[in-house]
Amino acid sequence: MLCAAACSSGRLELGDDRIGTRHDAIIKGKPSDASQDAVVHVMSYDPTTGRIGHCTGTMLAPRLVLTARHCVSELEDDGCSATILKELEPETLYVFTGPKYGEFVQGNTYYPSGRGWKVLHDESKYICDHDIALIVLEAPIADAQISPIRLDADVTQGELVTIVGWGKTERAEWPEQRQQRTGVEVESVGPAGQALSNEFIVGESVCQGDSGGPALAEETNAVVGVASRGGNGATAGDAANCIGGKTTNWFTRVARFRDLILSGYEVAEAEPWLEGGLDPRKLKAKERCESNDDCRSALCLRDPDAGDETKTCAEDCSATGMCSIEGEVCTSESDVNVCRAPAPARPSVDATAVASGCTAVASPTGAGIGGPPLALLTIAAASLHRRRQRSFSPHR
Repeated sequence: MLCAAACSSGRLELGDDRIGTRHDAIIKGKPSDASQDAVVHVMSYDPTTGRIGHCTGTMLAPRLVLTARHCVSELEDDGCSATILKELEPETLYVFTGPKYGEFVQGNTYYPSGRGWKVLHDESKYICDHDIALIVLEAPIADAQISPIRLDADVTQGELVTIVGWGKTERAEWPEQRQQRTGVEVESVGPAGQALSNEFIVGESVCQGDSGGPALAEETNAVVGVASRGGNGATAGDAANCIGGKTTNWFTRVARFRDLILSGYEVAEAEPWLEGGLDPRKLKAKERCESNDDCRSALCLRDPDAGDETKTCAEDCSATGMCSIEGEVCTSESDVNVCRAPAPARPSVDATAVASGCTAVASPTGAGIGGPPLALLTIAAASLHRRRQRSFSPHR
């Protein structure tokens, strides 16, 4: 059965293919380059038993990895009704970044970039329809590439996605480089057909080694799903089980687990990068910058409030005309609309006073709203009289 072949734990015991033949990787794909480095190799390794397992994950933040629940658990058996025997200890979970295959056993020179600290999931006793988990790492991965995620909308039937992951292909048992396949169509969204409520289905794409890997929206590159299980009825663990028009692959819909994922960001002390939003790793408005690439708005401009040549990230208000910082207004500057503090208001001038050669001065006491106190006017008139007398004195 497909479910029995694909709902396995994602783990492999050396020399034994009982629990853990799930190593999903991309069928008929092509190498995935550094632009997709948010997709990582997730490996479990228990030194007390020597058991290892391989999966795929997606960096949502420098300390937060999205993957499949079966990648962080041991199952009773391979069926969809299988219960979870136990959760893997977080410290036995490792993350490898970069497009090249990484391993720290059997003499390979690649070493993990991060190690698990905490695992989050929805506490379900079953995998199918709940095959999603988050790994919070011990420490942030420096310069980690992260992916946006779709939490405020759902995947739709007919939508095109890109599948990325590690593991078997139709050409090799293990690819030396991470693989991707573009233009994969979402065939159905649950509950419909064979898809359960929290799932969607695609055709030929993944195989053993992609479990936990992402389905990325082609228009926005946001994560919309997590690889769960699949096959065509052939022998489980064989690449032939992943090839052909009869192949069915199930993905967990991430939007259905919005609260769980947002709690992961909170535990990882990170700001979510939602689909269509701004990259949270970049600088906010009013923070000092050197180039446009430093800023969430991609606008690093000289700040008139700084009084020198200091540059800060400007908030782009071109789309809405609104500003998030209280007191700032949307202003046209350098061919864009940005938020700035309003210019100081000029003092008002009495037109009648200007015509008579006098400027109205506000009363410090609030009296004489129409002009200065009478004593000041008298002194001013006397002074003017003296100046005129001197100006007409005869020359000696």
